[in-house]
Amino acid sequence: MPFFLQIWVAYITMFSFMALFCASDLYAVMDPRFELDPQVISGLKSTQQVGAKRAPGTAAKTTSAHAKESAKSVKRKSAGSAPPRRNEGGNNSAKYASGNAPGQSFKLESPVSALTYQEAIERTQSLWKMIVPPQREQQKPLSFESPTFSLSLDHERYPVFARMNGGRIILDYNGTIPPLVRFLIEDKDPSVRIITESPGGSNIFISSLLEAAGFYSVEENFSMEFGADPKITVRADFKVEKKADSLINQDVVIINNNHTAFPTSIGNLLKKGGFVLYEPFATLGPLVPQATRTIHAVSVKKQPEMVDSILSAFSLLPEKNKHVDVFTASDNGISLSVKAERFFVQGGKRYVVTTFDGDPISYTLFRILETRGINVIILAVEDDFRKVTEKILSRMKIKGSFAQHNLLQDDSSGYALQMSGFKLDNASLSAGDLFLTDRNMSPVVRDLLRESGFTINNR
Repeated sequence: MPFFLQIWVAYITMFSFMALFCASDLYAVMDPRFELDPQVISGLKSTQQVGAKRAPGTAAKTTSAHAKESAKSVKRKSAGSAPPRRNEGGNNSAKYASGNAPGQSFKLESPVSALTYQEAIERTQSLWKMIVPPQREQQKPLSFESPTFSLSLDHERYPVFARMNGGRIILDYNGTIPPLVRFLIEDKDPSVRIITESPGGSNIFISSLLEAAGFYSVEENFSMEFGADPKITVRADFKVEKKADSLINQDVVIINNNHTAFPTSIGNLLKKGGFVLYEPFATLGPLVPQATRTIHAVSVKKQPEMVDSILSAFSLLPEKNKHVDVFTASDNGISLSVKAERFFVQGGKRYVVTTFDGDPISYTLFRILETRGINVIILAVEDDFRKVTEKILSRMKIKGSFAQHNLLQDDSSGYALQMSGFKLDNASLSAGDLFLTDRNMSPVVRDLLRESGFTINNR
């Protein structure tokens, strides 16, 4: 090879080596893992935008504090309630687009789907002011001044709620407070708590607020019963004792976070028990009752009057002390009749009701009546409401059994009512569906039934 060609090849080889060395050094300098985005410190970008720009391994470290907070929120969820779905950025799936002002209208993917973000915030703030009346300092926007930096948060974008100890709760609904800013806030004021749940009325959001508030006691999925039979069961999402003496001072807060508002009678019942009821997101009417819509209350205690009351539930008016023929003179010239305490006709069939007094002759005569096509209901002197009703229903071939039935029961409601009696669902009844009971109903129970669409007949 000629000498000048050898020199040329050596020059090209050396130049290529130097170019590769510089490129690798330049790559090390510009490695995105060591790149610091100034906008992260200034708080001008959301954590979603920062995560999109950083390398995948680094984004997880940057948002680790937010992930831990989210994990705590999921642990706080109440039993039976699903956690809010999250999008790829780790924030709640309720729509709050970056750049939109909190007051703009959009639909929340939450139990109260008809509310906008602003409406949900306003309802929550109204609730919170009644539970924790804020001091003047707690109502001011969050801001800090130091020799090295000044920091403030937009009061509209980051709503503030009061804590029991004088601190504040900051709602960072869209998760846009960078980790560095969170650190500065918590370092300057340890009484501040930052939550990131959706304000759409979900249990997780209210639970996060209650946990951050510093109350004496917070109990989720609280249940209480009033009475034995009838028995009213009230279920609440939260029971809050603000202070150690709240129970003694009858200042216990009950929060119903459901769509369905409690009837007025339930609110009055809770008030008498020393509870204060709040329903910030209730928008619908009370629970619609099950099929039985007419309650017939038998309040009389004497057996003959009890029979009259039960029969009146079926719109039957019996004849009293009627003489019913066992034999007639037209048959064989012999006339024989027996006195029945009650006689009535239903569906073309004849019925008599009598009380067996121990006389075998009377018993035999009524059995002869049965052979002549008359339905005889024989009662014992000691028969109570349940036994009398069972004998009448059995003879009239009406299905119904005595039990403590659920008159108001629904998984989505916050209350239920159970009462003993006969639940009759028979389309052949002229009076329609009926519930027969002899239980004494308090004014609260009666009001609750009427508010729920029942008709109550007393006899």
